[in-house]
Amino acid sequence: MPGRVGETVAMPVLIAIVVWLLFGLAVAAVMIRRGHSTAIWLSLAFLGPLTIFLVLSAVDEERPSAAQVVEGTRGSGTIDVVVGLDGSPASEAALDAVPALFGDRLRHVTVATVLDFDVDQLPGRPAPRVEAEQRLTAAADRFATASGITPDQALLSGKPAEALVRHAADKGSAVVVVGVSGAGAHLALGSTAKALADHSSVPVLLVPSAG
Repeated sequence: MPGRVGETVAMPVLIAIVVWLLFGLAVAAVMIRRGHSTAIWLSLAFLGPLTIFLVLSAVDEERPSAAQVVEGTRGSGTIDVVVGLDGSPASEAALDAVPALFGDRLRHVTVATVLDFDVDQLPGRPAPRVEAEQRLTAAADRFATASGITPDQALLSGKPAEALVRHAADKGSAVVVVGVSGAGAHLALGSTAKALADHSSVPVLLVPSAG
C-alpha cells in the first residue's frame, strides 16, 4: 500500500518536471531561431516557464544592425557583392570564388560575419567578437591580395541569413555569396545557406567548398 501511494505521488511530480523542462527547451528553440546564443539558451532551459521573464528582456534588446563596418576601397566595375563568412573552408572557398568569377566587374565588396545577439555574454579566449573581427581582417587582406580591392568589413548581429540579406539590401548589393559543404545536396547546404536559397530577396550564389 505505501508503495502504491508513493508511485501515485511520484507520477504527477515526474510529469510536472518533464513539462517544465519541455517548456524551457521550447523557449530555447524559439530564441535560438531568432538569432540568440545556442549555448546560453539551452543552459537556461531548466528554468522552464521562468524563462519567459528573460525572453521579454532579450527580445527588447534585439537590434539587428551592423555593429562595426570598416571601409575598404572600390573597384572600377559595377557589381556590388556581400560575402558571408563563418570561418569554415566553405566560406573561404566562397571568398576566393568572387574575384575569379567577377574579375574587373567588381565595384564594392563587403565581407560579413554574423554574431548572435548574446555574443558579449559568452566567455572565450579570445572573445567571440574579437575572433570575428580578426577573421574579417584576415579575409579582407586575403581578398585584397587576390583582387586589388580591399573589401568593407561588416560585423552583423542576429540570425545569419536574415542579417546578410538585410545588409545586402541596405547596401544595394547585387548578390550574396556564401559557401556550402559537399556537393550541394539538401543536407549539405547548411542552415544559413539553405535559408538564403529558400527565402532571400537578393540573388544568392552558393559556392561549394574545395573537393
